[in-house]
Amino acid sequence: MLHLKSLDDMQISMLYEEKMRRDFPPSELKRLSSILSMREKGIYDVLGAFKDDVMVAYALMYRDLSARVVLLDYL
Repeated sequence: MLHLKSLDDMQISMLYEEKMRRDFPPSELKRLSSILSMREKGIYDVLGAFKDDVMVAYALMYRDLSARVVLLDYL
């Protein structure tokens, strides 16, 4: 069974360096500082899908609270 968890800043940094840099071309990646800043403002979510204690998938989503819209940014 998979469990979704919000990632903290350290986990996001590790995800970015170890997985996202591998999975996406540099021209498609937001800067890590931008991701962390948007998360701090409450408009960006970073989730990990875990099986046992191993992350098997991740999703980053932008939230526009005024329009009640969520944009899947990275999967």
